[in-house]
Amino acid sequence: MRNCFSKASLKDSRRKILKTLNRYISIVAITALGVAFFSGLRATAPDMRTTAENYFKNLNFMDIRLISTVGFNDDDVSAIKSVSGLKGVMPGYSADAAVRYNNQNYNVKLESLNLNQSASNNSYINRPKVTEGRMPQNQHECLADTKFMKFINCKIGDKVTFNSGSSKDINDILKFDTFTIVGIAENPLYISYGRGTSSIGNGTTDAYFFIPSDAFSLSVYTDIYVVADNPKHYPIFSDNYDNKVLKPLKDTLSKISEKRKDIRFREIKKEAEDKIADAEKKVADSKQQLSDGQKKIDDSAKKISDGQKLLNSKKNEFEKQTAAAEKQLSAAQAEYEAGKKEYADKAAQLEQASIQYNEGLKKLNEAKEKLAALKSIYPAGSPEISALAAAIAKNEAELNALKATIDSGREQLASAKKTLDETGAKLAASRQELEKKKQESIDKINAEQKKLDNAKAQLEKSKADFEKQKVDAEKKIDEAQKKIADSKVQLLKLEKPVWYILDHNMNEGFSSFKQDADRIEAISLVFPLIFFLVAALVSLTCMTRLVEDDRGYIGTLKALGFSNGSIASKYLFYAISASLIGSLLGCAVGFQLFPNVIFDAYRILYTLPPIQADFNITYAVLSTCAAVFCAAFPAYLVCIDSLRETPASLMRQKAPRPGRKILLERITPLWKRLSFIKKVTARNLFRYKKRFFMTVIGVAGCTALVLTGFGLQDAITAIVSWQYDQIRTYDMEIDLKENISSEELSKIQNILDTDKNVTGSICVLQQAVDASNAGKTQSAYIVIPQDGSDLDNFIHLRERVGHKSLKLDDNSVIITEKLSTLLKLKAGDKITLRNSDGIEKKVKISGIAENYLFHYVYISPALYNKLYGKKPEINQILATISDKSKASEDSLSQTIIKQDGVSSVYFTTENKTNFQKMIKAVHSVVIILIISAAVLAFVVLFSLTSINIDERRRELAAIKVLGFYDNELAAYIYRENIILTIIGIAFGLLLGVVMERYVTISCEIDLVMFGRQINWYSFVYSAALTAAFAFFVNVIMYRRIKQVDMVTSLKSME
Repeated sequence: MRNCFSKASLKDSRRKILKTLNRYISIVAITALGVAFFSGLRATAPDMRTTAENYFKNLNFMDIRLISTVGFNDDDVSAIKSVSGLKGVMPGYSADAAVRYNNQNYNVKLESLNLNQSASNNSYINRPKVTEGRMPQNQHECLADTKFMKFINCKIGDKVTFNSGSSKDINDILKFDTFTIVGIAENPLYISYGRGTSSIGNGTTDAYFFIPSDAFSLSVYTDIYVVADNPKHYPIFSDNYDNKVLKPLKDTLSKISEKRKDIRFREIKKEAEDKIADAEKKVADSKQQLSDGQKKIDDSAKKISDGQKLLNSKKNEFEKQTAAAEKQLSAAQAEYEAGKKEYADKAAQLEQASIQYNEGLKKLNEAKEKLAALKSIYPAGSPEISALAAAIAKNEAELNALKATIDSGREQLASAKKTLDETGAKLAASRQELEKKKQESIDKINAEQKKLDNAKAQLEKSKADFEKQKVDAEKKIDEAQKKIADSKVQLLKLEKPVWYILDHNMNEGFSSFKQDADRIEAISLVFPLIFFLVAALVSLTCMTRLVEDDRGYIGTLKALGFSNGSIASKYLFYAISASLIGSLLGCAVGFQLFPNVIFDAYRILYTLPPIQADFNITYAVLSTCAAVFCAAFPAYLVCIDSLRETPASLMRQKAPRPGRKILLERITPLWKRLSFIKKVTARNLFRYKKRFFMTVIGVAGCTALVLTGFGLQDAITAIVSWQYDQIRTYDMEIDLKENISSEELSKIQNILDTDKNVTGSICVLQQAVDASNAGKTQSAYIVIPQDGSDLDNFIHLRERVGHKSLKLDDNSVIITEKLSTLLKLKAGDKITLRNSDGIEKKVKISGIAENYLFHYVYISPALYNKLYGKKPEINQILATISDKSKASEDSLSQTIIKQDGVSSVYFTTENKTNFQKMIKAVHSVVIILIISAAVLAFVVLFSLTSINIDERRRELAAIKVLGFYDNELAAYIYRENIILTIIGIAFGLLLGVVMERYVTISCEIDLVMFGRQINWYSFVYSAALTAAFAFFVNVIMYRRIKQVDMVTSLKSME
């Protein structure tokens, strides 16, 4: 037997390739497409995992996070460090807080940063990666989230002030509240777009900050992060890592937690009892202080009262003494006045007597003169003279007596006057002395009274101060007693602490990324199969045609003594070489193109470095082997089929198959009405069944891929319009502060009611919860409207299929469709809801509502009251507006954000814009899918049409000899291609619907549900695109049809 791999044979093989270059290139192209799709898509998921794993390793991402209901102390940390198989243990602090920036409130997560380790120690767990700026160097500096800096337009060097976001004091969390941003950081804890849930505000964390550990005022650690030792280097995304590394470690930590929980329970109970005892002692001391203060006030009041009484007594005594002295002085004054009056009377009498005396003396003198005159006239002794002398003597005696009386009276008056003057002087002196003593006593009394008044005033002030302090103190005592009573009740209800041992699969970013990689891997199992199937069909057709064309040559070789294997090896070399070249091209392109494009699309959702698109030898070998098999196996089958014949039969032209009636011929009324050309076309379609099915399958596969691409694009782009234009139709969302007063809420409502731009509003409670069923848990939001009947004006609750409206009732809830799918729930089932306080409630589901973004559970106010024993506390207002321009929204936002009870204001236009930016990158994946499918369609149609022309060249030449023009001859071929393309498109559209549904569901992330409908124009585009490529192939083939030589039909068949 002769060897076919001689130098001449290889030269002949090379000539065969050049002679059938179009066919060879078709195999290379279809193989390259299949390998590129398979290797590229299959390598994308491992490359994504490798990139993320290296990122996590470089930043020492935690394996396990421990959380306790009472925090952790140093003994807890020491107990965990004693566990074997740990690479690192790091305690830390974290807390929910709020920050107000640019008139907006944001919920943030504060994470502790160890300044002594973070910058230089590679064992620092969850080490932040500073992308801009520097690490903090003191307690007053911090690192900010890249998301916060990007969307809030914040700069390095800006100051941020944190508040608790609730009624608590921020000093319970931080030693001071204002920090300077000195750097922007990434962190492996937060690689996803979302930042997790929050215990304040609307329940969603907007960003995170790294605060130096020394700036926290917490007494215990809130978290402990653990990194496991991985001696066998299992990939962290693998099941082996979960089962052989994490699970044993979690079991060990669970055992330690049981011991530590008992110890901590006793410590906490003892600490609580001591605090209660100290509080009771403080209350008793406060009560004693109040009692002592009251006693002091009472003693002071009594002292002042006694002093006032003594002073009043002194005043009374003084008044008595003064009255007695006044009485004595008055009596003396009366005597003095009486003496003066008597003196005046006697002086008057004496004066009258003196007058009488003087008059009597005058008369006496006159009588003496008369007597003397009479004596000169009358003789002595005359009766007239005697009588006159006797009268004169008598008068003189009386006058002398009177004079003696007057002189005596004058002496007495002088003595009396002297006595009166002395008495008057004494009275004046006594009066002056009395007035002096009286004034001195009054001054003294007034001074003492002033002292008493001052003391009274001070007492009243002390009383007022004491009363005020007493009210405050009694209030504090009452509060303290209430706290003590509550503490005692809590102490009685005190339960053992709970440790939550959460592995990295519970981290939102890690889990979402892992799911996305799994989805890409799921997609990579579907699309490459179609490409390889089509590649196998094209290879089968090409090799069948090649072997059919070389029948005579094969017979000659066989007659010359070449073995079947050596003859077949020539065609295997043809197929294998084409598939190998295609595989090399496919691997070179696929390993770089698909991972980079797909990962770049997902990087919008994750904070990760560029993908490490390494050459994956496993998938390269698998795809190459699959490609070689798809090309070589059909070639081998065709060769073996031909080599079974004798050399003589091979050297003769293969006899045509006997003609048979087709199905249309049996439908006589229809067949008779067909023209000759249409009858020939119908016969040719069914005559070449292999070409019929290969063309239909190839075109159907390409159409299905194109429709899948367009359908996926429809599913993604429709989310925004359906979610915000048909379901959640409100335009504005106002987040309210915790414990907002009714007055503040009424003021906000009044602003909305009076603003002409606001067309309606509704108050709701929206709160983050964990929804679970059968061991599966998803984060969701409960929505409780203040007025359930008005909810439909803002949120349309309806079923996706049929758009049947759903109404809230007081016995069940309505959940969204994606949540029901993830938790495998339906109407009539029960769902478990767990709020931030750890309270779990199981409620019945009455309906499944259409929704595309996030998960929601809608509850009526009455049912919420029934479940939780309280009315819903409003924390949001949803509103619709008429003017959605940026200027109008900014004006309205500035008015509302100034109100005391408002935390933040959001407009759905902003959400639409952000989401459209986010999903825009996903379109690149769709575009690659459409382009690849289009190229596949072109290669398939080109290859099959080329083969169709080659194998029917004699037939075409004969038709041309019969007088058909080139256009008519082309139409003869095109007609068949068009019919096959139409049939392929019809089947492809049906197949595309199934593929699109599978791909759409596989691509969805947990928080998003893609649209479930394909737009009618996507069917049109898919069909038109496939038809356009068919038309383009026909145009290219026209030149080959024109080159058909009519002489060929005159050649002998032998």
